[in-house]
Amino acid sequence: MRELIYVKYNNKRKPEFRTSIKIYSEGNNKIVKKQPLGKASVSHVNNIFGLYDNYNDMYDEVVLLKPEKEHDSVLFPYVDGKSLESIIMSNKDDENGIINAIKKYEKIIMGVSKKYKSKFCVTDKFRDFFGDIPGVEMCKGMGVNVANFDSCFDNFIVSDNVIYSIDYEWIFNILVPERFVLYRAIKMFYLKCLTNSRRAMKCDNIVEFIKACGIDEDEQNVYEQMDDRFQCYVHDIDRRAIYTNNYVKKNTGIEELESRILLQNNHIDNLNGIIDAKEGQINALEGVIHNNKILIDDLTETASVYRRELRNPFYAMYRVLRKVAYKILPGVAVRALQVLKNEGFCALFYRFNQRRTSNNEYERWIIEKEKEERFDGDCNNQEYRPLISVLMPVYNVSERLLTECIESVINQTYDNWQLCMADDCSTMPGVRKVLKKYEDNPKIDIVYREENGHISKATNSALEVARGEFIALLDCDDLLTSNALYEVVKVLNDNRELDYIYSDEDKIDENSKNRHMPHFKPDWSPDTLMSNMYTCHLSVYRKSIIDKVGGFRVGYEGSQDYDLCLRVTEIIPASHIAHISKILYHWRVIESSTSADTSAKPYILEAAFKAKTDAVRRRGLKAELELIDGIYQYRVNYKPVNNDKVSIIIPSKDNSGVLSRCLESIEKLTKYRNYEIVIVDNGSAAEEKSIYEQLSLKYKCKYIYKPDTFNFSRMCNTGAAYSTGDYLLFLNDDMEIIDGEWLERMLGQAQIDYAGAVGAKLLYPDSKLIQHIGVINILNGPTHALSGYSDDIIHYFGRNVLDYNYSAVTAACLMVNKDKFNQVNGFNENFAVAYNDVDFCFKLIEAGFYNVVRNDVVLYHYESYSRGDDLIDEGKLKRLNSEREELYRKHPDFAPGECMDRFYNRFLAQGRNDFSNNYELQVSRPEKYSVKKLSDYKECSKLVVNIDRVRIKDYIKIDGWCYKHHSKFNNLKKPKVLVIDGDTVYEFNTKKVYRPDVSAIPEHKRMAMTGFTCESEKCFDKKKQYKVAIALGKKYKIIDV
Repeated sequence: MRELIYVKYNNKRKPEFRTSIKIYSEGNNKIVKKQPLGKASVSHVNNIFGLYDNYNDMYDEVVLLKPEKEHDSVLFPYVDGKSLESIIMSNKDDENGIINAIKKYEKIIMGVSKKYKSKFCVTDKFRDFFGDIPGVEMCKGMGVNVANFDSCFDNFIVSDNVIYSIDYEWIFNILVPERFVLYRAIKMFYLKCLTNSRRAMKCDNIVEFIKACGIDEDEQNVYEQMDDRFQCYVHDIDRRAIYTNNYVKKNTGIEELESRILLQNNHIDNLNGIIDAKEGQINALEGVIHNNKILIDDLTETASVYRRELRNPFYAMYRVLRKVAYKILPGVAVRALQVLKNEGFCALFYRFNQRRTSNNEYERWIIEKEKEERFDGDCNNQEYRPLISVLMPVYNVSERLLTECIESVINQTYDNWQLCMADDCSTMPGVRKVLKKYEDNPKIDIVYREENGHISKATNSALEVARGEFIALLDCDDLLTSNALYEVVKVLNDNRELDYIYSDEDKIDENSKNRHMPHFKPDWSPDTLMSNMYTCHLSVYRKSIIDKVGGFRVGYEGSQDYDLCLRVTEIIPASHIAHISKILYHWRVIESSTSADTSAKPYILEAAFKAKTDAVRRRGLKAELELIDGIYQYRVNYKPVNNDKVSIIIPSKDNSGVLSRCLESIEKLTKYRNYEIVIVDNGSAAEEKSIYEQLSLKYKCKYIYKPDTFNFSRMCNTGAAYSTGDYLLFLNDDMEIIDGEWLERMLGQAQIDYAGAVGAKLLYPDSKLIQHIGVINILNGPTHALSGYSDDIIHYFGRNVLDYNYSAVTAACLMVNKDKFNQVNGFNENFAVAYNDVDFCFKLIEAGFYNVVRNDVVLYHYESYSRGDDLIDEGKLKRLNSEREELYRKHPDFAPGECMDRFYNRFLAQGRNDFSNNYELQVSRPEKYSVKKLSDYKECSKLVVNIDRVRIKDYIKIDGWCYKHHSKFNNLKKPKVLVIDGDTVYEFNTKKVYRPDVSAIPEHKRMAMTGFTCESEKCFDKKKQYKVAIALGKKYKIIDV
């Protein structure tokens, strides 16, 4: 069995070059695994095989390690020996000895076979890769047609008198000066290895040192420019330096120092990763050798950047400003440009203002809403009062944070608890000092471990002294809210069969002053859990269940709680899992902690990989795990089994051009071939019908022609009746396939026993704007989540990246098992146009299945090309509202109210689709009004008004959007709400609401700021009749409320 002992992620490169390097022990041997970090870099890793096959004879005295294939990864044997770098550094106290050793071993690096050498000249390939390099024409010596750009001294290992090249991913078939390769090797060696010998060096700086090794300054300048272009190729770093022929020598000490500081910081991070992953599994020498070898990428980038900065003050200023901007506001610059381009200045200003005030809004929510919900009864007067044991592993935490954590348990309003702490042999004396203060508390049990065993063993030690019926988990620097255990006991009194309970959470800073980043979670969502550990904190388990699965497993440190959650939820029914929609846990944000950055500790990612792999195996499924770029999570890509047949059902009428594009993309790109296509036509004109018949012959489709009034549900049911597949895929005719694995990824997911409808991510054509990633059921009715927002940005807890369960998915692309389709009686034909897919998905949930969207399946959706837009015409709006009322009549559990969407959260926005926090729950901010005359206004038919939500009580609350046809200034105008009483008008101001879903509709450009919300200040007479209108300026339109 393989055991991970080292991992390094090269995630600063372009996506197509990002890899991980892992070292495993396997029995008495070790292996090195180079793995792509995402689909984009698979071809780069696979290219290593071609490099070996073509150029394994490139060196006279060096052997290229032979790679072996394992899925998308490359395996190399671990070579136990000495690197050329370590041999050279044996002369570390003798500068001349180091230089002489470099000259001795440079023949190894430059010892390329004669057949790959020729006189250097500038070729077209050279220009294509490097561009125009001033001064390169002076390099008239020998060149190499095949060059290993990464021929650093630590990439060559001497073992049993054989010299091995252990990393050759950067071999290029480009004629370059052979001394360019030597220049890079010496530069990297100087920056990495001469820190401790700095005072003994006669050479003042890197330029002088490389010169002493035989490369003069003019030649260095040429090679530095080439290296700069190479770094741009690998890392996509924008280098707009003005190249000069003179080096600024007197400041190069700063350059070297900063480079070394960066190197040392990276080195420390990697060593911490090794220690945490498996302390003592690899000796210090192996760790240093491999760690230094992998740091070349970072060093190369750093050396060129700082060199250019020192030689050009304007470039330096540009770099500093850019670094500061991206550190303070990551992604904001790109986002701002996109908003400005697509939605206009008003939307950009609104977004920045919302960003600035969001923390203040959350603080207001804490003050005004959270306290309202904190208590609603006697905390210790429950009929069922189980003992809850809080497990807290403790290791090297500050006295203050540990004390605050313990006190958060002691201050619980529910009093039947036990605190079980296990000190994992902390080396900080303050830890033992704090724990001693609590030894006399009868509710607290403390275990002092004699050796450090890491978090799994420490938590198991705490578990051994636990007496409670239930177990709560608490990290030693985090905080429980005072009502946390009370809320747990309250739900247990409602349902004593519960085995697992989790709550919402937020982050808290190191000073315990700033709470932020609330995570308002969905109810139990099995596919969401396989995407990421969304349940996280607070988690409470029945102790007998933890004992049954064997407690916390050693070897899963960093994701030990995730591994436990996966194992527990596999053996308990969903009805035994509860979610408390309240913030009961404050997760401490400390630099390098997981709460601040999942990538801070790479071993966590590897442990999550193991936990997911084990879960897939236990469940008898077939899957591959893929690292998702930018979010540090592994996606589970389920593989289809049994070669089940898929019936692709496409309703269509009089739309041959659009249908042709759809069919062509299916035929051209789909890799999974066991499918049939069923076209259902409800009455195309004769000419179109003829084209449909030709398309059906061309693409081998079944063509069902049944003239009828438009009824989408009936067309889908007809297609299902004529299908012969085991799985049904309902697909709009205005879809375009853009990735070949789409069908097999959806099928693999749909084959899971509990899977209901499987949906896909749909984008607007030729854009990165989201059309669909799932349907949320909010007060406005079923709404496409994040519709109109950019897919270039990772949204709320990865909603557009990870695979989430939803209440519904659109039937524009929906797959379902045919037996399950028949079990719920297919589509309800009473929903002819709208909400048919939502009704179908609701029925699947009521039958015990889970709907899910796979965000790795991406299609283009030319929405409304077939039938137009339901939000344009008033008649369509009335029909839409009528069908929505019918939807909720049939499914009252989903009707507007407290629990209408179990896969959303009541504290997320109910009037928007962006997963923003529902601050409207907290504070009523009624708008003031002015009294006017109706004659001051003029009715206007050009106004387009859509009302999403109206509440009429003693006051009026209205949400919607409004614009005027053919006006260029809709984003600038703020609507007014008019309450009309005869000739008297009560005019209310509104607040603008950001509505990218409106702007995303093809007919509506730059209308993201046409949304509004208004709550009336005045209490109206319930006995009187009023009219309500929306006005832009002095033009108004009566609305039906």
